Amino acid sequence: MIDQKNIRIGAAIFLLFAVIAVDFASKFMSIIFDGVFVALVLVVLKPMIWGAKDKAEQ
Repeated sequence: MIDQKNIRIGAAIFLLFAVIAVDFASKFMSIIFDGVFVALVLVVLKPMIWGAKDKAEQ
């Protein structure tokens, strides 16, 4: 039979792992969304930048 002490140790190990996993996942998602936001800013500003280059060449 499983001892209550072993269950508590297992639960503590699981919770510590969960904290690390959530922290890693949130950091990973933050990096991905930062990249998406930068890409969106570039997409929005691209016509303005290219338009300025086209006007300078004329």
